[in-house]
Amino acid sequence: FSVAPHVPVFVDKNLASNISGIELALRLHREGFKSVYLTTGDEIEETEELSFLAGIQGKAFPKTLN
Repeated sequence: FSVAPHVPVFVDKNLASNISGIELALRLHREGFKSVYLTTGDEIEETEELSFLAGIQGKAFPKTLN
C-alpha cells in the first residue's frame, strides 16, 4: 500500500532493533513527506540538524497539528 506525502507521519525516536527514529524520519522527509513528526518521551531540543521535522511531540497524540 502507499501513503500520500501530505499525510502527517509520526515516528518514535527509539525504534526496535536499535533503529534510529531520527534517521527514519529523515529518510521519509527525503522521500517527499513534508509533515514528519518525531515522538519521544525524552527531553530533546529542536536543532538545525532536526529542522526537516514538522515538530517534536510527546507520546500523547496531539489534539491539533501545525
